[in-house]
Amino acid sequence: MDITHSAKRVYKHSQLGLWLRRVERDWERPFKSAELEYGRHLYKTCAIRTLELNENEAIICARMEDGSEPYCVIDFEGDRFVYRSSDESSLLTAALTVAGMYEISELVGDVLGSDEFIELGLGVGSEGRIDGRRAVDDGEGQKAQYRHGEPLLKA
Repeated sequence: MDITHSAKRVYKHSQLGLWLRRVERDWERPFKSAELEYGRHLYKTCAIRTLELNENEAIICARMEDGSEPYCVIDFEGDRFVYRSSDESSLLTAALTVAGMYEISELVGDVLGSDEFIELGLGVGSEGRIDGRRAVDDGEGQKAQYRHGEPLLKA
């Protein structure tokens, strides 16, 4: 049975190559097994409600079974990342980060594997990496943002 994740996604198409490179690395290494397990649980139970990707940060918001709505921010500097959360629990903070990274992986896979990219010859090149020479350009320096794969109206 497939799980349909319902996280609201806000991102820029032009930055998906950057996010692909980030999630294809061994990002799980710094996490303890309990943090990974809890993060996978949060991901599989669709606790993540919002995923917002910016150039150097990801903001992940969740809704827990007790009704609380913690969030975490993952800040990137090059290949390195740090994370912080609205919650005092280091286990929950790390687990939200893990669940968020899984959501990012799913988003990148969904968008780059979609018919939109395949039909237009865009997306992943022969080596499995984003082919930057064939990137989507909306004519405005990629200022368009997308939610659930649909472009948002520009202001």
